[in-house]
Amino acid sequence: MSLGDLLPLQFYEIAFLCTLLFVPVVSFRGDLENYFFGVLVIYMLLRVIRNRKKSKLPADGKAVFISGCDSGFGHMVAEKMDKEGYVVFAGCLNESGDGANNLKKKCSDKLHIIALDVTDEKSVSSAGNYVREHLENLELWALFNNAGVYGHGDVEMCPVETFKFLADVNLFGMVRLTQEFLPLIRKSQGRVVNMSSINGRFTWPCAAAYNASKYGIECVSDSLRMEMRKFGVKVAIIEPAMFGGNTDIHSEQNIARHYKQINEVWASKTEEVKSVYSKKYLKHQIDTIAQLRQKLAAKSPDGVIDAVVDAITSSAPECRYAVHGGPFPVDLIVVLATVYPYLPETLTDWFLCRVTGHLNKDILQDSSPEPAAQNGIKSE
Repeated sequence: MSLGDLLPLQFYEIAFLCTLLFVPVVSFRGDLENYFFGVLVIYMLLRVIRNRKKSKLPADGKAVFISGCDSGFGHMVAEKMDKEGYVVFAGCLNESGDGANNLKKKCSDKLHIIALDVTDEKSVSSAGNYVREHLENLELWALFNNAGVYGHGDVEMCPVETFKFLADVNLFGMVRLTQEFLPLIRKSQGRVVNMSSINGRFTWPCAAAYNASKYGIECVSDSLRMEMRKFGVKVAIIEPAMFGGNTDIHSEQNIARHYKQINEVWASKTEEVKSVYSKKYLKHQIDTIAQLRQKLAAKSPDGVIDAVVDAITSSAPECRYAVHGGPFPVDLIVVLATVYPYLPETLTDWFLCRVTGHLNKDILQDSSPEPAAQNGIKSE
């Protein structure tokens, strides 16, 4: 857990309070600085008191369903919830694969491995029927929508099929599972926890397809949270920042797959588009992902796991968990995401283009030598 996760106050809350209280303060001509300081101190104290009053709910008689348990956060959360005493229904794309088998070895006999393809209505329905048949005297307390995939590319270069596939897994897969299990969750007045990303708050160049699906997760989750309020069901969003190196989303295997797709993408484009871009530019995008995976990965995935566990087990879960990652005490990506709505687009556009090298067209026809392989990953 980083320093950012321990702060009792988030930046957007500070901005909201300051905006809300600015007008009456000016009207009464009070001491602006002291007034703001006093209000913020009081609010931080209230947050600390609220956090200290949180209690951990018992696991007795409760079950959880988790998607995307083959690897990554889903795999780790399934193992953690099993140790917490919950009956875990772990949805795996490959129920006989290494991930599922390793999970069986590490967990108790209460673990259930279920074949699950979130893009397939029949698979989702079959998973729902299996859970209903095996709940017995248990209640389904939580649904953790974790299954997700990654893709990248400029809007002009990224195939429409990639946009559709990412949305089908990341967004529509979440909706399918939520609709399937909401009757059980509503009955237990439990939790729905959705895995988003800090990129659900703002986007980067060459990331529209992936980030659009995460924006959708944020929107659906916000609507669902308000809709479920009257039923006593709580909905939480998990927003990991720089944790790409801690899961398989940027694994060597997936990065190698991205390299192989370059020729397919290039072949599908017109000569007019090819005259603007280059294969080297496409390779540069993947090289950047590989480099960030090495340099900016969090020291541990525990911050994300703790956030999910808190969202499921706490008596007063947060609506959002922006989880600080990266190698530093405070994740600057989380800081940017929280102040992003209050900054002018001209400034944020310039900054993001500056750090990603998109301020001019030189990057499109890069004539520099071929980059070295990253951790043995070949770009051809």
